[in-house]
Amino acid sequence: NKAPKQQQTKPRRRPKRCNAATISFPTKLFKLLESASTESFEDVISFLPHGRGFMIHKPEQFSKDILPKFFKTGRLSSFHRQLNLYGFKRITYGADTGAFYHEHFDRDDEKVVAKIERKKQRVPEGDATRGAADRMAVLRALNIAAAQSY
Repeated sequence: NKAPKQQQTKPRRRPKRCNAATISFPTKLFKLLESASTESFEDVISFLPHGRGFMIHKPEQFSKDILPKFFKTGRLSSFHRQLNLYGFKRITYGADTGAFYHEHFDRDDEKVVAKIERKKQRVPEGDATRGAADRMAVLRALNIAAAQSY
């Protein structure tokens, strides 16, 4: 008499999903702008005619309907912050006033978008958050001063 084999249950594996965190902000932005033409929302956001920048034509509709589909936030201020962190500049004069530009952001060359890197955040000098190295330097200076005063 053979006992029936117990069926081994394998743990279920989660389906692989695209990890949105691995796609850089500039790449997501490029994909969003490509989608604007294919999904017919160029009246909301689009590349400039020369392809070297982009314009948000309808900010309220952009933040409400489009931004949450491509990014984790629906807040236009957060989107602007990311643009600033990646070095995009707002055009303040001329025919393209209000548009955003980056030297490595070009509609006709998606590969160059990979050159866009997030800026390192600067910490003001004298700020207590500068880290242990600065605190140690201050302590050494204080110890030297204390030793010399005896």
